[in-house]
Amino acid sequence: ELKEDAVHSLRAHYRKHRGGKQRELRLERAAEKVHKDVAETLKQVVDGAIRRQHQTELGLAVDVAVTRRRGGSIVVFVELDGPHNLMRSLDPSGQQLGQATRVRGAVLLKRYLLQKRGFRIAVVSEDLWRTLADSRDKRDLLRELLRHAGVSKTRLL
Repeated sequence: ELKEDAVHSLRAHYRKHRGGKQRELRLERAAEKVHKDVAETLKQVVDGAIRRQHQTELGLAVDVAVTRRRGGSIVVFVELDGPHNLMRSLDPSGQQLGQATRVRGAVLLKRYLLQKRGFRIAVVSEDLWRTLADSRDKRDLLRELLRHAGVSKTRLL
């Protein structure tokens, strides 16, 4: 069993050397615009502070985090499925079923770990987001995804 100060020291070392700005994912320009648009739209949908490229206490990076304004605890993580999270399926039977892409294993593991720790996760498809023409449709989509993820109605604007 490790002492509490050793745990904090190791966690700080991990964040410094494995996470944070050094490992920040550089997105394609189109994906960056979608991430920024989702974050801006979230400000109109949910009561909380919006943080892009948030690093969790586990050292995992999430696309967008919504935190409470007071206390900073996590309300929900929003992940965007795009080229950085998806890969083409090589399974010919999957393509017949309309599943040309699959979520990468590392991304699935990250989401699983976060959900096991009790965090809520909403997933937005970048392709779906781009098809939405007006901001009302985008707000409605986010509200529905957040409700489905378990965000309370009192948090939604």
